[in-house]
Amino acid sequence: MPPIDDSKPKSKFFFYDPKYVILTSAEWDHYDKFESEEAYVHNYIDLVQTLPKDGVLVANLDGKNVEKVMPHANCKVITYSYDNLKADFVAFTLDWSEANLFGQFNQSNLTAAYALLVTLGFDGDTVKKHLESYNGLIYRLQKVYKSDQHIVIRDLAHSPVKAQAALEAIREQWPDWY
Repeated sequence: MPPIDDSKPKSKFFFYDPKYVILTSAEWDHYDKFESEEAYVHNYIDLVQTLPKDGVLVANLDGKNVEKVMPHANCKVITYSYDNLKADFVAFTLDWSEANLFGQFNQSNLTAAYALLVTLGFDGDTVKKHLESYNGLIYRLQKVYKSDQHIVIRDLAHSPVKAQAALEAIREQWPDWY
């Protein structure tokens, strides 16, 4: 791994030596650590430049600033999207209606995992079956209670962008409850 310039803020992911990266977004959301969106994006450029030639970058065409980062990868780049047909893998064509997770961002994340695993040679049908059975992370759109009159969802969204995505997913899942 190339040396890291300690004069600039860096993300925790530089403590790892990844061969595969799924890049969902490079949207500036650590305002306390990075002085500008440009500095934040450059952090991701630095990350993808560390990927080895036999690595894989799985890039979300829907993610903010991702297309600025992608050209800097020196490895295979696979794209995915929720609905952009220019992507190598598209969520709505995979049909995640049987998945335990709901919301566009979760379907997009399932598509990213599917894209990486299929690219690495795993059987697509087997991967899809297992991803559909995944229940998600605790506290991430976790349904903790539901009755005829109430639904309680616990979510740890830690930024405005993530909170907005959680609210959109809830509205999609239960449109008649608003």
